Amino acid sequence: TGTVDTMNVGSYIISYDVTDSAGNVAFTVTRTVTVTPDTTKPVMTLVGNAHDTITVFSSYTDLGATATDLVDGNLDASVSVLSNNLDSSKVGTYTITYTVSDLSGNIAFISRLVTVVDTVQPTILLTGNNPLIWLVKVPYVDPGHTVIDNYDTGLVATITGTVNYNVPGTYQLFFNVVDNSGDSAATVIRTVIVADTVKPLVDLVGPDTITMDVFTSYFEFGATATDNYDVTLPAVSVLGAVDTALVADQVLKYIVTDSSGNTSDTAIRIVKVVDRVAPVIIVHDPIVIQRTQPKPTLADSVDYSDNYYPKQQLTLNITENIDVNVEGYYTVEYTVSDPSGNVSQVAKGFVIVTRAVGILPPVINDNAVSVYPNPASDKAYVSMNFIRETNATVTVYSITGQKVLEAAPQGSFTEKTVELDLTSLSAGQYFVRIEGADGVVTKKLVITNR
Repeated sequence: TGTVDTMNVGSYIISYDVTDSAGNVAFTVTRTVTVTPDTTKPVMTLVGNAHDTITVFSSYTDLGATATDLVDGNLDASVSVLSNNLDSSKVGTYTITYTVSDLSGNIAFISRLVTVVDTVQPTILLTGNNPLIWLVKVPYVDPGHTVIDNYDTGLVATITGTVNYNVPGTYQLFFNVVDNSGDSAATVIRTVIVADTVKPLVDLVGPDTITMDVFTSYFEFGATATDNYDVTLPAVSVLGAVDTALVADQVLKYIVTDSSGNTSDTAIRIVKVVDRVAPVIIVHDPIVIQRTQPKPTLADSVDYSDNYYPKQQLTLNITENIDVNVEGYYTVEYTVSDPSGNVSQVAKGFVIVTRAVGILPPVINDNAVSVYPNPASDKAYVSMNFIRETNATVTVYSITGQKVLEAAPQGSFTEKTVELDLTSLSAGQYFVRIEGADGVVTKKLVITNR
């Protein structure tokens, strides 16, 4: 008989009695049961793994823990997190500690480890072009790169390989990097093409504009060429040719191509073939017309030509003041210009307007004057025999109308012989003009070689 209340601390007596079939009763035996205080900790169990691994910057879901107690039974609702230093933004191992207490104050603990790891490979990004064209002879400096990592900062790739910038060719550089968690980036290769991409330079020898006379010889000065890489270049090509018989601005082009196929910019030389020679004009004998006759065609009394332009391209200019109604000796001035702007010297011709038939001749007339000897050499004489007294001047003109000699006898006279000193004049044809108030006469004079 007796009971034990295990829920309450204390001593409890249990009595044991027995009676046999004859009615004999045994002596009572007792047991003392002592219920002591609860000192057993609850048992805790982790839900999930005891050691979890997550990637950095990821979220973590805590599954928690369960607890049972020998006395109190299920204590899940009483489980709490005692400490949790987990930081998923930093690589490392962290501890989450759970605790529970039973009604007797027995406290249990259990911990879970959470390791935050970085398993993402870094990425290498090249700055600049790939393939990269690099100019030969220029020391190579890599444009650079950037390492992108999900966690680490300040990573720099290791570069292996070389570029011989003095020799054209294709070279490879290898970029590698490992982050602080041991994650290796995929190797990135930069292809560097060392090449000559610079055009040669052409320099003209001599001026870039040359002016030369038509029909003269052209001398080609040529050109020189330099290159950033080639020591020796082919001869500079000259495109075009100078036609020395053509008045025009003519263009010569100079180019060269180096061994890498780079063609220079075109150098230009302008050759101005010009005509700087004036036309030549020759005046014929004086034109004699009677008073009141139509004015003569003056262009028929000259011949003219040019060293380059045909006659139909030349322009004849005539200056005159002929009055066909007035007897006299008229000077006509001729010039010829060509399309290049060259103008001949002024040539002088003569037009003599005489009296009409049936009118008495003037005192100074063709029959009253003679020039002898004709042809002459060193001296010539002008003999004048007039019907009445008058004055007269003797003037000698070249065939181009230039006055070369003059004699002016003093006073009036009816007869006079004037001596002309011809020693200073060249051989050729001349005109002797006898002119006064009473008329004008022109005589032709030929001077021979002495």
